[in-house]
Amino acid sequence: MIAVPTFDKLMWPAVLALKSLDGSATNEELLAKLTELLKLPQEVQAVSHSDGRQTKVSYNLAWAKSYMKKVGLLDNSARGVWTLTPDGEACTETSIALVPSRVRKMNVESRKSQKPDGPNGDIAAEPIEDEVSNIADPYWKDQLLNTLKALSPNIFERLAQRLLREAGFIKVEVTGKSGDGGIDGMARAGVRPA
Repeated sequence: MIAVPTFDKLMWPAVLALKSLDGSATNEELLAKLTELLKLPQEVQAVSHSDGRQTKVSYNLAWAKSYMKKVGLLDNSARGVWTLTPDGEACTETSIALVPSRVRKMNVESRKSQKPDGPNGDIAAEPIEDEVSNIADPYWKDQLLNTLKALSPNIFERLAQRLLREAGFIKVEVTGKSGDGGIDGMARAGVRPA
């Protein structure tokens, strides 16, 4: 029987799976594409993790995603939606192999840099700026609309795909067919667990 791949062995296939899904996917879509790319037999896919709530492949994939997020290769902009960052798009199999050691090093440095609270046990509060003063341009809606209109059809469809995923749709596919100026694809309205 084939062993369940460890989290570090799932990182590069996860990047390839996300690339084949136009750069973003829900947890379920990513797991399905990953098992397809790795051609994992049903008996490997069915191995339960010791917590009994998920499969070992799903558990190991969750760790792979967490490690890649920590080094900036993935973004988790909505619950259950993962997106390749520009660094993730550009990474190689060789650079992915270095991720576990990079994360371990980051964790060690983080523990070293943690300082105890102030003399009274209080953490110094940082000043909060007035958020209204941070609005650079009152015409941001016009700028956004102009930016969206300037996108190529392919990029606009990928943006729409990501927005649909983050809004809770599942199995979002861009078919990219007719060239009529519309968004071509399919999605299924889904309910994500709370």
